[in-house]
Amino acid sequence: MKNSGSNKLNTYIINLQSDISKKEKITKLLQKTNFDYQFFNAVEANKLNENHYKGYKNFFRMLCDGKSLNNKEIAIFNSHIQIIKTIVDQSIPHALILEDDCFFPKDFEPVLNKIIKINYEWDVIRFIGSKKFSKYTGRKVLKISNNYFLERLPKLPGGAHAYLVSLRGAKKILSQSKTFYAPYDIFLGYTWLKNMNVLYLKPGLAYQNIESQIMDNIDPRFIKIKKNIFSFYTYSRLLYKIYECILKWLHYLLYLPSDHIRFREENK
Repeated sequence: MKNSGSNKLNTYIINLQSDISKKEKITKLLQKTNFDYQFFNAVEANKLNENHYKGYKNFFRMLCDGKSLNNKEIAIFNSHIQIIKTIVDQSIPHALILEDDCFFPKDFEPVLNKIIKINYEWDVIRFIGSKKFSKYTGRKVLKISNNYFLERLPKLPGGAHAYLVSLRGAKKILSQSKTFYAPYDIFLGYTWLKNMNVLYLKPGLAYQNIESQIMDNIDPRFIKIKKNIFSFYTYSRLLYKIYECILKWLHYLLYLPSDHIRFREENK
């Protein structure tokens, strides 16, 4: 299904063919917009093959998190990457990617239209509307309106249910995905690997169905680590978190001068 509206922004919605109810709900929402949208058949977790695991570093994943990615996480990762490949192959300037359990208020479209007109080279802009994300504080980079700002965060918030990606950003993501060990939403936060210019809209303006999150996601803190790797994992996890913390803060500080100059000039 495709809606040819006046907005030329390409919009892709990841949806399992069997999940008709989610498709119907988000279709009703999108029909109220001018987005040029199309559904993308998600990779099914029970139909994975060896190609879907190319680049996946399970040993490193075990060292970092004490557990492997499950089939659903691998499927979600591949679903997003296939869309990213489409963007690169077709040289699409920028596109909006949504998961089918995403919903957003009326403000989303006008705010989005303002963002894509900004004269600024961004790679990815993420829209996360959870209560947890609202508590995160970052550095203001661009003012969209009196109520909305694009910020840079020194954190790794989860959530890949709604984000804008530029062609330059898609190329970086595709290159970075040649090796991976984290779920896609966390993978998007590894900005330092390819010097990704990732910004976040505050307030977030895109939400996920709460029931879907409760049913589908298990907090890694509640997953028991196998006894035979627990002692080694205790140290490898610590070393990895130190590495991650140092690099994400270095990358955050890298943009400090340009962010301040940009924000100050725009608000004189």
